Amino acid sequence: MKMFYFYLLVLFISLTSCVAVGKKSFVRSPNYSSDKTIKVVALNTSDLILGRMEHYLLENGLPVISDNYLRGAVPTGMGLTVQSSDTTYTIPQYHPVALQLFEEKPTDYILKYEYNSGFSANKQSFTYFNARLINSKTGAFDVSFTFTQGNLGWGKRKVDKVLSTFARALAGK
Repeated sequence: MKMFYFYLLVLFISLTSCVAVGKKSFVRSPNYSSDKTIKVVALNTSDLILGRMEHYLLENGLPVISDNYLRGAVPTGMGLTVQSSDTTYTIPQYHPVALQLFEEKPTDYILKYEYNSGFSANKQSFTYFNARLINSKTGAFDVSFTFTQGNLGWGKRKVDKVLSTFARALAGK
């Protein structure tokens, strides 16, 4: 009978260690207003989160102002040739390009964020996500949101669930 309880305890510990537990923190200053405009700015040209972030903000009724620049990297046409004793290969070189689409529109808040996908093979879940809403007139942080969860395990919250949770919290829902 003692062995049965021992195996039951081992099974319980192994199952609970495989379940991902997400923790979130949302802090809002008294000066925050959900009817003020937000501009999401991404510095990484290959950021897959930017469009999804804007989508969830709009879906929750928050006014979003688009970034007035189209940013990217174009190949220069010349690669960097690297040679070793038995191998030669070319590394493509890129040049950053920014194209102004329209005159900059004033906005009340700038949204900065950072994230890490950890060991996620398909980058569909975060191990860490942090977003800050900065008042563009005062420079103060009016909102801060942090989400963390383990690298491994079942029940991990997906990227869209975390972004949706953040947008709903901003909208006061």
